[in-house]
Amino acid sequence: TYGTRLAERLSAAGISVHHFPFMNRPITEREKATPFHLLAGGAVPVHSKADGMVAALDALGVILMRTLEDASHTNRVIGTCLGMQMIAACLASPAIVIEPSTPINVGMEPVYGIAPGDPIPMAMFHYHRVDAAFADDPRLDAVFHTADNPMAGFRINNRIIAYQGHPELSPQDMGGLLAHNQTMIEAHGVTRATAQHQIDRGGDGWAVSFADQLLTAPFSESRPA
Repeated sequence: TYGTRLAERLSAAGISVHHFPFMNRPITEREKATPFHLLAGGAVPVHSKADGMVAALDALGVILMRTLEDASHTNRVIGTCLGMQMIAACLASPAIVIEPSTPINVGMEPVYGIAPGDPIPMAMFHYHRVDAAFADDPRLDAVFHTADNPMAGFRINNRIIAYQGHPELSPQDMGGLLAHNQTMIEAHGVTRATAQHQIDRGGDGWAVSFADQLLTAPFSESRPA
């Protein structure tokens, strides 16, 4: 699962991980109070009326407001893929997450704006995306983009960070996802051969250090010495 790879990167950095499937049960008050939250990808869109998604968005809204108001600057929320869409839905509304007319996005793409210098290769596996209009939110102090997506991620005071892609997934991981989800991917307008080409072309230069830079460093930097 997406959460497995994320947990591996955090554990490797010495960060204790507690994994909970928010679609299966409500988030407890103790879990809400945790200073670090990392939201993984998933298959249920933010527009879903399923009890799990509704409850998760309600809880996330509380977590995000606490993070924004945190005077100690220690709270962090990071979202990947669906996690980014959930954050945007809470900060704006679920309507900010759209279904574009283009086929599903599967591959590895360079993401610009995360750090000075060269773009960072990142795995992409999503159909929905956050509307570019979200960039007008005055709370955002950085917006990341790809060649065809002007809202591929964002940052708010280094406390809330979101990526439409999957920094934790390698090109090899993406190849496995492609094989496992071939029927669904092709139903959304992309052949397996095309997706594999996009993975091979865009994955050159990917390194696990990118995952550490984007996912674990913000948490590690906020921990007490």
